[in-house]
Amino acid sequence: GNTVVDIDGDTSFSASLLNSSTLYYFFVYSYNSACAGGPLYYTTTPLNGNTTTGAITYCTPVTANDPTLRYIDDVEFIGTLNDVSNFANGFSLVPAGYQDFSGLPNATQQQGEGMNIYVAGNRRGHFKAWIDWNKDGTFDVFTEEVYDSGNIATTSTTFGYIISLGQPIGEYTLRIRYYISYDFFYSPGDPLYESAIYDFDACETFDTNGAYTEYGEAEDYTFDVLPRCDAQITSITNGEACGVSEAVDLNVVGAGNVTSYHWYANETGGAALATTATGSWTTPL
Repeated sequence: GNTVVDIDGDTSFSASLLNSSTLYYFFVYSYNSACAGGPLYYTTTPLNGNTTTGAITYCTPVTANDPTLRYIDDVEFIGTLNDVSNFANGFSLVPAGYQDFSGLPNATQQQGEGMNIYVAGNRRGHFKAWIDWNKDGTFDVFTEEVYDSGNIATTSTTFGYIISLGQPIGEYTLRIRYYISYDFFYSPGDPLYESAIYDFDACETFDTNGAYTEYGEAEDYTFDVLPRCDAQITSITNGEACGVSEAVDLNVVGAGNVTSYHWYANETGGAALATTATGSWTTPL
């Protein structure tokens, strides 16, 4: 059940992609790879120790101008193993233009599956999002940007990303940022007065650059990557019936170590209506 972080003949090792502020235990074994059935580990009284990782700290992006003009007001994790919503979260004055929601319950998804995010602002703007996949405390502009609405100014949008099969299990930070600028060479109502074309990053301050006055907000969330489950549903055959008094036959095909199927009336949450050993079930009348 432990994770191997190093195998070699020297006396030092490092463990990466660990969760922040978490207690970890380490065990060091000698082993022989040349013996029959090897490698065999000498498991009697291994060297052991423990340590608590420090907190990962991120930059605090702020808005030097009025933070009430443009802000994120709704973020929802959709279609995960544990959907989380943050409705009507408003704006922040201290710090201006930044809110940390990493303390909310975490959405969860397993390795190899996708996550969908719905985000809405109080008015239209440019959305971008990043994930600190390597847990180094930064949002890399080339490898960790997962969404960019581009030059389109929109009030709301939905984006998604796939968690790779090899992504280590643990907690990750998602940053969403929202932007608009006004060019005061033009008057309100002119198409060129409002602009969303600027390619901002995850940390810079939104302020005033020449004729452009920038507004927006950033919000941070955390989600958990869980181990890949071998039992997967690979296809579904939907049934149908005409009339309220007819039952419906439903069928699914599972792969991997499937031991049972659970049937629900809701997409997420609630108690199962039935549990079957096979992938077939007939709805009650």
